[in-house]
Amino acid sequence: MQNLEVVAVDTDHNALLIKGNVPGANKSFVTVRTAVKSVAK
Repeated sequence: MQNLEVVAVDTDHNALLIKGNVPGANKSFVTVRTAVKSVAK
């Protein structure tokens, strides 16, 4: 997913607060990494 905004970082609980829809089942793990959009031709 792209265009998600990280609202807050809770280092005590190792949690990210993300604004937007995150796909997947409830209580599942999500991998967060950087993304680069491709240039439209």
